Amino acid sequence: MKEVKLLALVLGFMFLIGGVSCERYSNIKQIINAPNNYRDKKVKIKGIVEDTTYLPLVGFKLYIVSDETGRIVVKTNADLPEKGSKVVVRGVVRVVFRIKGKSLGVYVDEIERSKAEILFLF
Repeated sequence: MKEVKLLALVLGFMFLIGGVSCERYSNIKQIINAPNNYRDKKVKIKGIVEDTTYLPLVGFKLYIVSDETGRIVVKTNADLPEKGSKVVVRGVVRVVFRIKGKSLGVYVDEIERSKAEILFLF
């Protein structure tokens, strides 16, 4: 009985500090492998910022987010995040073009971004 109370206390604490969330995160690999299932739909991903780039001629700010399943490009209108930072991104999956039913140029158009909580659990 003590173990059950202790487990309940630990889980309750984790929920309070935001380390565990009931919200579902989309799996990056699934988005990349089946972009038509996600096209123009809102997703929420979390991961680590691997790289950032700014294309001044077209005004695009892009960064790559990776999780344990894969990597995806995120387009933002906000300031670029720091490389190595842990982020949670809510956005819409976009496909640049399609050729013979295949989606190419899949990315997430950022709506909102926040830093991941202290306990970064996948």
